[in-house]
Amino acid sequence: MNVGKVFDIQRFSINDGPGVRTSVFLKGCNLRCAWCHNPESQAFHTEIRYTADKCICCGLCIEACPVDAHRLNSMGMHMYERVKCKLCKRCAEACSAHALEVVGRNMSVEQVMEVVRKDSDLYDYSGGGLTVTGGEPLMQAEFTLALLRSAHAELIHTAIETAGEAPWVVLKRIAAECDLVLFDFKGFDSERHQMNTGVRNDRILANLQKLAKERRLFVRMPLISGVNDFCQEAERAADFLSRLPGVEQIELLPYHRFGEPKYADMGRKAQCFEAPDGEKMKRLTQIYRQTGKKVIEHGS
Repeated sequence: MNVGKVFDIQRFSINDGPGVRTSVFLKGCNLRCAWCHNPESQAFHTEIRYTADKCICCGLCIEACPVDAHRLNSMGMHMYERVKCKLCKRCAEACSAHALEVVGRNMSVEQVMEVVRKDSDLYDYSGGGLTVTGGEPLMQAEFTLALLRSAHAELIHTAIETAGEAPWVVLKRIAAECDLVLFDFKGFDSERHQMNTGVRNDRILANLQKLAKERRLFVRMPLISGVNDFCQEAERAADFLSRLPGVEQIELLPYHRFGEPKYADMGRKAQCFEAPDGEKMKRLTQIYRQTGKKVIEHGS
């Protein structure tokens, strides 16, 4: 049985491809984007999310925990000591307020498909389907492949969202089961790409070139002020993308802050960024429209 590590399944999604979709979020990513809005997706292993605002300080987690990772301080406030946690999950099971939640569950292809099938009529009506995202779905290649094949066997439109940092043979094999690939394009300059994500983009760009000869692609570009919103770099990127026949659409995604609270929930510290201002977004949009591709600027 093919099993994957899933941290969320979102039904009725309208931001991960055409139509109404079910987005399956897999754990594990081989990039470390400084602005990542899904920090819970980065590690492959199961984690515990603690949302302090939900906690009612009832003490049930203290009773459930075998290693004293939970306690109340002198003010009666709940404290979670992650270094002690053995990930037994008993605290999350005991937490009636859902302040403690398990992030990352093992699911079979059939278990995921049971959720995906619930909205088959909506897919038919809207032109939607299944999107496998993450994290990085190529990190769980065999599970992703099996899930896409299962959806295709039931005539469900399939897509993946990927940053493309994987051996070409892996990407090619999975893309063959996709009706559409959403390709996350973090930046064109390789040195800056490494500084912002932890990896160079040489293989990513090579994979994008190859993939654009074989599949339909929507290129998605997160834009962060002072990080990857430089017009000179955008002109080079636009020239590169203009030569790729499979790229049908370029989506410009100004940075948003919705993911920042998640860092505290996961016991980490968020870096603070801003979206490019209106004038910069206008200029970047003009540059990418010169590619002749359809350009969509999402709201900041």
